[in-house]
Amino acid sequence: MPDAVVCASDCMAMALVDRLVKLGVRVPEDVVVVGFDSSDEGAINPVTVSSYEPSDKEMGANAVDYLRTVIEPGAELFPFEVSASAQFHAGASCGCQTDPAYAMKNFRKSLYISSYNLADEEQAEQVGLGAFMESYAMEGFTASKTAEECISNIYEYGALLKPYRNFYLCLKENWLDMEDVVYEGYPENMKIFAASSNVGEESVNGEEKAVLFSTSKMLPYLNKDRKEPSIFYFSPVHFDGQLLGYAVLEREMLSQPTLNVIYRNWLRYINNALEMTRSKERLQTLSVIDAMTGALNRRGMYVRYKEMLAQAKDGDALFVSVVDMDGLKYVNDTFGHKEGDFGIKTISSSLMQMARSGEICVRSGGDEFFLIGIGDYKDSDEAERAKMFSEIVSKASEKAAKPYNISASIGCIVFEDCKKVSLDVALSEADERMYNYKVRNRRHRSV
Repeated sequence: MPDAVVCASDCMAMALVDRLVKLGVRVPEDVVVVGFDSSDEGAINPVTVSSYEPSDKEMGANAVDYLRTVIEPGAELFPFEVSASAQFHAGASCGCQTDPAYAMKNFRKSLYISSYNLADEEQAEQVGLGAFMESYAMEGFTASKTAEECISNIYEYGALLKPYRNFYLCLKENWLDMEDVVYEGYPENMKIFAASSNVGEESVNGEEKAVLFSTSKMLPYLNKDRKEPSIFYFSPVHFDGQLLGYAVLEREMLSQPTLNVIYRNWLRYINNALEMTRSKERLQTLSVIDAMTGALNRRGMYVRYKEMLAQAKDGDALFVSVVDMDGLKYVNDTFGHKEGDFGIKTISSSLMQMARSGEICVRSGGDEFFLIGIGDYKDSDEAERAKMFSEIVSKASEKAAKPYNISASIGCIVFEDCKKVSLDVALSEADERMYNYKVRNRRHRSV
């Protein structure tokens, strides 16, 4: 049995002490155990761990000295004074008397404190685990209905991270796109969607002021001149292994140098909030968009038309087209449903190509589509737009060079006042015109 064991970390020391005690070996009477890094956990362990606290200041001084030897070889270096006695924290694991003040300080840091003495300036500037857990941050994130609201909530609840100088949330540009999956590395560019500051720096809250930057810079403000040194913590933001971006916390050099349980849980909150928002956005999109063609579905049509009508000016006309693919059953039965789907997508893309700015393209179901617009329309648009659509479809069919012809029947109608006719009535009349067009051209089956 050794007289003493010096461990590379307090975690190792605590594990060793625990195992020795369980095996009936007395610590420190039989074996002395010493740790390294002076953790909070070691200071309040049942057998308090004697540990040596590494000097961040010494490491920083050594780094500066090294840089100076590179920049100015041969220059005089000024030694950094190290007080080993000040860095050693005695505990019961080496037979010393535990420092009660040091143990109590670490014990208090580990407590779940739900009430604070706000008259104490130091406590007022800190946010303990209790205040963090008692906050409604998670509920606020969960209640976010849109991506903008989610980012705004992350920005607002950033106060729970104090004390800090600046906090940045950097995400990939298309973080809402659930089809773009990244498991390794980072995209070429990133965007700062949220930035909050306690030192008067410019804030960012949402897409409008989002800052695009090259990922190679890590952070646009990383190398700017500062009156006082800062320490930056870069932490990945991810969910289920999928990269979304990273968070950056800037703190003053003299503050607690390690990230605490509050920040680690805060990042978990962010990860969950962003993923939930992505899922909501995805479901919202699927509820209004036809997956095959990218056109609106009927639900999306009513949602979007309500918005269009609310923005309409007095005197705006309503333009409606109803389109029906010719011979879909023949194509499906003869060439297979894959080819039928190709025809449907061709009709949809042709209709989108014809659409003007502000008009909406809708797949109402099967092989039927609508084109709807509100604005300055004339009666002549009815025939002109129908002719334009037929020409676009004809060119698309020729370019596709399929063993079948791709064509569609169309009915267009203009109503002088969009506010005096219901959308369903307008679609019904346009559908009747489309049917008459189909009958005139006998397009029940197209080969």
